[in-house]
Amino acid sequence: MLAVSAGGVYAADNKTADVTLAGSAPQWTAHFGADHVADSFIDTFTFGPATGDFLVNGGFVNISVNRDQFIEFLSATLNGVALQLYASSGGGTTFSGAASVGDLATTAPLVLTITGISRGITSYGGNFNIVAVPEPATYGMLLAGLGLIGYAVRRRRN
Repeated sequence: MLAVSAGGVYAADNKTADVTLAGSAPQWTAHFGADHVADSFIDTFTFGPATGDFLVNGGFVNISVNRDQFIEFLSATLNGVALQLYASSGGGTTFSGAASVGDLATTAPLVLTITGISRGITSYGGNFNIVAVPEPATYGMLLAGLGLIGYAVRRRRN
């Protein structure tokens, strides 16, 4: 009975996590990662601020020195937008998978979904940099304020 239940533990090696952001508005950084044991997986990470518009850049990677233990990433999406996956090897080290995103404009909540296959006992990690994008009303108030300052300066000169 114990052997049957233990086998079930690895049948679905999926992770779901809320990632805590470091920093303060309007700029944050988020570190994330997961460990897997010889199985396919779908990991979902939800990042920080609940609302707003953001620019996000960063990525994640699995680096292995043992060619028998690595992660084969199948896909990665951030809020439904596919991230570019890379793979390379050389010099005994295998970058068996990596993904990166450069200045992707998106809205909160930020949800990263990674699918892959773990070949052995493996892990991966990554980092995203998140910057809040001001709302159009903020720019409107800035322009109105500059206009009022210009009006006041012009009025003083007269």
